[in-house]
This record gives sequence, structure tokens and C-alpha cells, in this order.
Amino acid sequence: MKLSIIIPVYNVEKYLPKCVDSVINQTLKDIEIILVNDGSTDNSGVICDEYARKDSRIRVHHNNNKGASFARNIGLNNVRSEWITFVDSDDWIDSTLYEKMIELAYITHCDMVVCDIAMEHHKHTKYIQCPKEYADKTSLSNLRMIEGPIFSSTCNKLIKNDFFKKHEIWFDNRLGMWDDLWIIFRIRFFNPKISILNNSYYHYRMTDSTSITKSDSSKRITSQLLCASLITSFLSEHKAVYQYSVVSGWLKFHAIESLFDEGCYSIWKQHLSDKHYNIWLYRPYYGRLRVIQYFMITYGGFLGETLLRLYKKIKSLCLR
Repeated sequence: MKLSIIIPVYNVEKYLPKCVDSVINQTLKDIEIILVNDGSTDNSGVICDEYARKDSRIRVHHNNNKGASFARNIGLNNVRSEWITFVDSDDWIDSTLYEKMIELAYITHCDMVVCDIAMEHHKHTKYIQCPKEYADKTSLSNLRMIEGPIFSSTCNKLIKNDFFKKHEIWFDNRLGMWDDLWIIFRIRFFNPKISILNNSYYHYRMTDSTSITKSDSSKRITSQLLCASLITSFLSEHKAVYQYSVVSGWLKFHAIESLFDEGCYSIWKQHLSDKHYNIWLYRPYYGRLRVIQYFMITYGGFLGETLLRLYKKIKSLCLR
């Protein structure tokens, strides 16, 4: 069997049929589909079982709700194929995507194939092309490459099963979010041969940001800080902290920025004793922004809020 497709499922009855239909209708037929129902409380589990009865390539695993990382690890434990990929259960893919990716993998004898992403907003689609520079390991310390979904998502990538096994790569069950970045960073660190497939798309559904709850925000911040800590420990173990510390610094900075959005000025003090150091590792913007970032985090309160608004305005102008 050529390809295993792992799909963690949790309360997505509205979107799940479109997702699974896009996978079973692939022009590449030599696939297995692993649906992991992570304790859904809607009809998602029933939908999974219905698809499995209709298509012998589908296997369903039901478990209590333990998060996407746990569900993906169940998938990894049960794959039977040469190649592995992941699909989020509210997304979908081009009908010829996997056939093209597998063909490119065999032609180039690579360890990973990366495709483009279509960000599907409610009223428009934004197409993001994977740059050729992504195949270079030096992109691992380039923030412009790391920030977007092209780098961190597992869903726009085909990865050799043997590569997972050789380097003992698993998701960390403690990460409620940012688990993709943790996995992809480690895979990239071990320098796989990468091939790029442009103009074929993984369709990523963008949800309404206004629906994010305070609980979700706290989970996101906690996961960012944990992911930064895991990356720092991993780099320390492999004696590469200085070379790639910009990644953990970037994660910590964004966690701090999120805390300011929530007005939780005291939380970062509990976690970020090296807060100022990590700001200076965040290099995408001009020097004057770094000064604003420094004062924003140092003083907080009303002054912090004022400087944050100014920072965001200048940041948006710099990115135009």
C-alpha cells in the first residue's frame, strides 16, 4: 500500500462528509484512510462508521477525548503504508493531489513532498505557494519561512513512514495546539530530502476568529509556551540551541503578544524569565519595532496597550 491518510475527528459532523469524500475520491486508489474519532459528542463517530461500511480502505478507531495529538499518534501506530499524511477533518483536498505527490516522490527519491495551501475563508480563497527555498535546511531558522502554514502544517506534506520510525518521531500528547510545528520542526531538523509540488492544493478551512473563547486562547498560549520549551530542550539535546533558538524565541514572543491581547500581563512573568532576550531574536520587522516590543512587555498596563496598538499599526504598514 502506498499511502496512509490519518484524519483525527472531533465534533465536525457539518464538515466531515466533504473531507472524507475528497479523500476517498482521490485518483490515487492505493490508499488506506484511518479515521480516529476522538470522543465526539455529535454524530461524527456515526458518520465515520458509515463510511467504513461503504469503503474497505477505511478503518475507524474510537477513543475518549484526549486531543488531536493523541488521535494522530493512534493513527501513526496503525499505518501500513510506505508514506504518511494527515488531513484535518474540516478541510478537503484536490482530487489529484496524492497521485501527483506520490509520483513526484518516486521520481525524486525524496523523504518528504510539500504542496501548496488554499486558505478557504467564508467569501474568498487565498492561495499560498510553497517557495523552492523551503527545501533548504537553512529555512528552518528563517522566520519568514516558519511563520506561515506552509512550514508548520503536517497536512500539506507526504512523509516517509521509515523517516518517522528512524528518528522516533511522535506527537506530544500534552500539546493541545502547535503540535504540527513540533513534529515538522523535528522532521526538518533531521534534514530530509524535500520535493516541492506547486499548483496542487490542500484546502484549509478558516473559521470565524470571533468564535474563539477565553478557554481556547489560554490553551493556545499554554501550547505555544510548551512547544517553545520542547523545541529548546530538543535543540539542547542536539547541541544546536544557538543555531535555531530563533524558533523558540518567535513562539514565546507570540505567546506574549497573545497575553497582551487578553490583558493577562502577569502570566508571562511566570514563564518567561528570558523574555527580553527572546524579543531580540524576533527579526522580521525593523529595529524601531523591536524597541516598541521591549517597552510593551516591560511596562504593560495602559502604556503597554497604547504601545501595542502603535506596534500593530506599524507592523501592518511594514508588511504591505
